[in-house]
Amino acid sequence: MAWLLVCPLVASDRTACPAPAPRNVAVVIGNYASVPNPVLAEAQAEVERILTPVGLRIEWRQHRLTSAANENLNARATASLAIQLLSPAMEARLRRPTKGEVGIAFGSTAYVFCGRLDQLAQRALSDSRSVLLGNVLAHEIAHLLLGPGAHASGGIMQPHWGASELRRLEQGGLTLLSPQIDRLRCAAP
Repeated sequence: MAWLLVCPLVASDRTACPAPAPRNVAVVIGNYASVPNPVLAEAQAEVERILTPVGLRIEWRQHRLTSAANENLNARATASLAIQLLSPAMEARLRRPTKGEVGIAFGSTAYVFCGRLDQLAQRALSDSRSVLLGNVLAHEIAHLLLGPGAHASGGIMQPHWGASELRRLEQGGLTLLSPQIDRLRCAAP
C-alpha cells in the first residue's frame, strides 16, 4: 500500500549551484501527540543525517521556549519553520487529510499525523518509528523550504512511499535527489 505525503509534482528548471555555507533553519516542534523524547531525539538526528549534507543546519526548539530564547534563535536562523505533531484526536478534527497522508505543509507550518504514522510504522516497519518520523519531518521541512511542487519521482520527496521505499527508508536510503538539493542550496536565505 502506498502512502500519500503532500503536493503535486512539478519539474524544476534550476541549474546546479555550488555548496554555500551552511544555512541555519530554526524548527519549532509542537509535540501535541506526546511523542516520547527519545523517539523525537532519534527522529531529529535522522533529519540532520538527511539535511546536513545539503547545507542545512537545523536548530530544534520546543514550542514553549521563553521569548528571549526565541529571539536569540531567530536571530541566527535564515528560516523559521513550525512542525505540529498532531494526535489522532487533533487529526480527526481537521477533516483535511486524505487517506494515507501522514504529513502536509502550508506556508511555514507542517502538520504530521502521528496516529497514521504510528499505524504505518506498526504495519510496515520493524521498530523504526523514529526513523519514519525523521524521514517524514525531513520531507515536510523540504516542502516548507522549497514550496509547492517539491515532489520528485524518487527519493525522500516522492509523494507516495510504498513497500520498497519504506525498506530503503529503514536502511537510510531515502535521500534528496539532485534537483531538490540544488534548489535548497540555491534558495535565497
